[in-house]
Formats: sequence, structure tokens, C-alpha cells
Amino acid sequence: MLKFASLGLEMGVAAFIGWGIGYWLDLQLGTQPWLMLVFLLLGVAAGFKGVFRAAREAQEMMREADGGSSETPAPPAESKQQAGGGKPDEDRN
Repeated sequence: MLKFASLGLEMGVAAFIGWGIGYWLDLQLGTQPWLMLVFLLLGVAAGFKGVFRAAREAQEMMREADGGSSETPAPPAESKQQAGGGKPDEDRN
């Protein structure tokens, strides 16, 4: 569970690395601020990808802890008479 605690840091680092690469490329190519924005967005997307991956892993861990059941149990089915669909009692008159 400790690896899930670092998700915010992972997302921030990914965005910062994207920003840094874009900023450096902008300085080298004179395209300010376009590459910085593109790589910043790529870094944010990489951070979200990490968050979704961690959420999927956490969900799988919870399923394994619950005994491997991936679905919620279905509610019990009503009998036909309870639902009003069975034969009416003719003896009740």
C-alpha cells in the first residue's frame, strides 16, 4: 500500500520532467513556448497513466483479498407469486 502513497509525487515529477524537456527544446530551437506546453501536457498524461495503472492494481488487490469475486452478488429472485405473476389461488373464495 505504500506505493500508492507516492502517486501525487509521481504525477508531479512526470509533469516537471515534461516541462523541463519542453523548456530545454524551446531554448535550443527558439520555439517558445510551444514545445514546453506540448511536453508539459505529455508529462501530465504520463502522470495520469500512472494513476490509472495504480488504481487498476489496487482494484485487483482488493478483488484478491475478497476471494477473487469480481462481481457483486445478484439479489435473490422473487417468486412468481410474490411478484404477482403466478396462478391465483382459486380455493380462497
